[in-house]
Amino acid sequence: MLERVGPGTLVIVPGDREDAILTVAAAHVADGADGSHAMRHLEPLVDSTPGAVIDQALEGRALGLVLTGGYEPRAEVLHAIQAAGMFAAIVPEDTYTVASEVHDLLVKTHAGDGGKIELIKELVWQHLQMDRFLEVATEARFD
Repeated sequence: MLERVGPGTLVIVPGDREDAILTVAAAHVADGADGSHAMRHLEPLVDSTPGAVIDQALEGRALGLVLTGGYEPRAEVLHAIQAAGMFAAIVPEDTYTVASEVHDLLVKTHAGDGGKIELIKELVWQHLQMDRFLEVATEARFD
């Protein structure tokens, strides 16, 4: 499975497939710059049997998870996702339906699409609670 997960991948998986969810979360941490703190939270949940060890040299990190079937993983698994710094959305639809809908999305925005850009800004502001992001945001520092 990890061979198909690269930078920016959206992983669509049934919410009851805790093995796959934990593997993606652990790989995300293993590939991060400083995953030591988060990895400690994942260690008790990740299978350490031969063949289940996460390769530390993974090329990329998943963007996030869509957990399908309306299944909510155990609290420990949700905590592992959070500890890995990933987002997850739980949806009631089955995996095939969700994957098909995501595949069929056609999102094209060009610099000249002024009306579309304004609509996108408005929707993001309304639905992602951007004011809360701005309250906790800090200035980026480049060393």
